[in-house]
This record gives sequence, C-alpha cells and structure tokens, in this order.
Amino acid sequence: MSTKKTTTSTNQFNSQSMGQYNQLQPQYGGLLSQYMNNPMGAVSGIYDQSGQMAQKNAAQLGQSGMSNLSQNQAASGFGGTNMPAYMQSQIAAQNRATSGMQSNAFLQNNLAKNQAALGVQQFGASQAGMYRPLQTGGTQTQQTGGLGSWLPQVAGAGLGMAMSAMTGGASGGAGMMGGFGPQPATPNTGTPIQGSGFWGMGQ
Repeated sequence: MSTKKTTTSTNQFNSQSMGQYNQLQPQYGGLLSQYMNNPMGAVSGIYDQSGQMAQKNAAQLGQSGMSNLSQNQAASGFGGTNMPAYMQSQIAAQNRATSGMQSNAFLQNNLAKNQAALGVQQFGASQAGMYRPLQTGGTQTQQTGGLGSWLPQVAGAGLGMAMSAMTGGASGGAGMMGGFGPQPATPNTGTPIQGSGFWGMGQ
C-alpha cells in the first residue's frame, strides 16, 4: 500500500489590509456585474450630462446667429414687420442651422455613449474572466514509499527472468548461481570436495 505525505501551508496577511480587501470584494463584484449586464446604465449619467451641455451650446450658437441677423436688419433700416423676403429667408436658414447643430450634437452624444457602453461591457467581461479568489493556503500531496515505490522494480526483474528463460539464457544464468551446504562432487571423480560453504558461483 502506498504512503502519502501531506504538507499544508497557510499564508499570513496583515489584518487591516485583509479587512479592507474583504470589504471591497462585494463592491468590486457588483461593479463588474453592472458593467456586463447593464453597461448603458454605467455610462448614462456622464453622457446624459454631456449631451445636455452640447444641446445648450447649440442653442446658444443659434441665438448668437439670430442676434447677428437682427442687428444686420436694423442696420439696413428694416424693423418691425417691415422685413424683406431676403431677411426672412436668412432667419429661417439660421433656425435650420440651429436645429441641425442640436440634432448633430444629439447623434454624436448617443454614438459616444453606445461606444462607451460597449467598452465598459467588454472591460467588465475581461476582468470577470480573470477574477480569482484570494488564496490563503495550499495543500501538497507527495508519494513517499510503500508498495508503490518498489513493486514496479520487482515486476520488471521478474519479466527479465522470464524473457531470459524463453531465449535459453536462463540455463547460463543458473550456472552462475550457487548455494550453501556440501559442495557437489568434482567432475570425473565423483568425489565430493571437502568442506562446505557457498558454492557454485563461478564454477
């Protein structure tokens, strides 16, 4: 039976920084969830404000253009309802220009907001994919001995002996083996060699 050795390691952290980490984790997870599930809501606030500012700027530019037209009309000696068709067309053109600036500001703001929302969503998904919990310890398992350490070597030796017997090499190997006890008779005489002990090795 194999033997297992288990080593357990525990990391140590500053208690104050660990408390701060645990406090921030729910907020961080909630932010990533919002980025992925409601990216438009994450960017609407700032882009709605920028859109309102763009609309206001377009309106101010339109008013400035209309004021210039009025000043030019007065300088030309026209006032009240006494307005030539040319001036009327200029006022209409200025109104169209103001509407165009406001429409363009609205479209550009929406485009920028959609692009920002897509970027926020991709960022949230990327961060969520890389998110890993804080590791505070670990366990290592090692094989240190037992049956599993020497059984393969024994099995390999047995296989080698079997292959040797199949090829005729076992007989040669047997001649190299010996034993303990009375030695066998010497060749040609039948007389045992005197003494006992380890015999056979090298004979």
